[in-house]
Amino acid sequence: HNPESHDPRRAIFFYEPKCIGCCACVAACEHGCRIPGEPGTPPAFDRTNCVRCGRCAEFCPTGALECSGADRTVEEVLHAVLQDRVFYEEGGGGMTLSGGEPLAQPSFSLALCEAAKKEGIHVAMETSGYCSWETLERFLPVVDLFLYDYKAEPEQHKALTGVDSDRILSNLEHLSEAGAEIILRCPIVPGCNDTESHYQAIAELAGRLPGIRAVNLEPYHPLGLSKAQQLGKAQPYDNPKFMEKGPLKETAARIRERSGKPASVNGA
Repeated sequence: HNPESHDPRRAIFFYEPKCIGCCACVAACEHGCRIPGEPGTPPAFDRTNCVRCGRCAEFCPTGALECSGADRTVEEVLHAVLQDRVFYEEGGGGMTLSGGEPLAQPSFSLALCEAAKKEGIHVAMETSGYCSWETLERFLPVVDLFLYDYKAEPEQHKALTGVDSDRILSNLEHLSEAGAEIILRCPIVPGCNDTESHYQAIAELAGRLPGIRAVNLEPYHPLGLSKAQQLGKAQPYDNPKFMEKGPLKETAARIRERSGKPASVNGA
């Protein structure tokens, strides 16, 4: 649902309703990506030669163009994190590495986690688990909570995601054996993995591995569709409806009963 994270380069969003047709972006772009049309109409956005420099967004007066993504040092990110230290201390929160996939940049992510731990900040990390165990193992001393994806049963996983789940499940077992604290996060997508056999597999996995402290079901939402449109990307799905949370609450109750672990529905 964050299509801007599918590519490691920065992304340029175009919110056409905000565009007033002033063509400031046309003058700013050095690569001819913004093409003026009729007076007062939004310029066309030809992304073919776009190098994602962000100049068009910099000069846009209305925010119709927005640059997502920027180069940052560990020190810069940590400075932003520490601005909310009082809330972590009073509410028990901390820093969560989200994504995309934090382990797509393992050296940076590890350095940031190490820096946060030196400041006494609780660290959580969301991950798909699709990496080498050698990479993931390095995070054990500096991550307090792993928010770990479980997307589908092994026979379905490759068809839905493009990769086998063997490495993901192996890493999950290793984390549990190493004493890591894990919350299993399970995106539920209608027509893909909203099946009783998948729910049974979630319960079995949660009940079998002691490191899994809880299960969180993540109901499908269509927010990625508009973002993809604003990025000029095609999406391989077109379901515009939010998934009903009521039936998933019943599913969570069954998982809780079968696994003996807490189970809940995100946002419910």
